[in-house]
Amino acid sequence: MEKILANKRLVVIGSLILLSAVIYYFVKSCAPPQGSINYGICNTFLEQQLTFPNTLDQTFVEEYPPSSVRIYYKYVDSYGQVNFSYIQCSFANDPEKGYIAKDISFKSPVKEITEKFYDKERKRTIYKLKPELLDLFNQSNGAAVIMSQDPDLTQPVPRAMF
Repeated sequence: MEKILANKRLVVIGSLILLSAVIYYFVKSCAPPQGSINYGICNTFLEQQLTFPNTLDQTFVEEYPPSSVRIYYKYVDSYGQVNFSYIQCSFANDPEKGYIAKDISFKSPVKEITEKFYDKERKRTIYKLKPELLDLFNQSNGAAVIMSQDPDLTQPVPRAMF
């Protein structure tokens, strides 16, 4: 009799653990995906560079651990045209300067902050942030300032660009 009660108790405990796990994963799957701090820094930098940041619509995010992120987006420029592009940000931990941006590049030119660069390996043209502006961003502790303000890390739900 005691053996039957012990088995029933084990079945009840196991069922409760299984039910708790199912509920946990269900609730977690309903929440929007959260990005890393790299996404937050890159997203904030992108918003600061667009002329009309309220027209920014992110369509997809790719994170390349441990320190790189690519954000695909569309936005409306000053002529009313919808443009599709992406920004790719790479970060590094410098022992003297702290967390810094190693490289920031765009698919298409952005204002006067980018310069044309031909990537021979991939056989395509990209637009990199000018080195002096990247140094200025790092000297001003831009990444640390953005991290201190707790940027929104909620990623967009992946969808088609159009």
